[in-house]
Amino acid sequence: MTKFSQWLPSFSLLAVSTAVLPLLSQNLSDPRVGAGVFPPWWSSHDIIASAAAAGSIVRLGTFPFIVLVRSDGGDVAENLRASGSLFNLDPVGIAGCFTR
Repeated sequence: MTKFSQWLPSFSLLAVSTAVLPLLSQNLSDPRVGAGVFPPWWSSHDIIASAAAAGSIVRLGTFPFIVLVRSDGGDVAENLRASGSLFNLDPVGIAGCFTR
């Protein structure tokens, strides 16, 4: 078995996950609240500043690049995308990813 064929399942899973996760996360149950997944290579300061530009920060995630934001304007998904989030997640579905 070649090295490429050993890594093929992992690369396939990564490719499918990268393509499907943003598609599944398009609809938020409440358009005023959403979790933004920011680039993990950004500094904490940049992530917090970008999330704050999208709305009020409600909670930080267990992973430092996930931030729950509330925007009373009603379009938090668009605000998060405009502020640099890679994609948005419905906080109802990922409640375990947030600290208490």
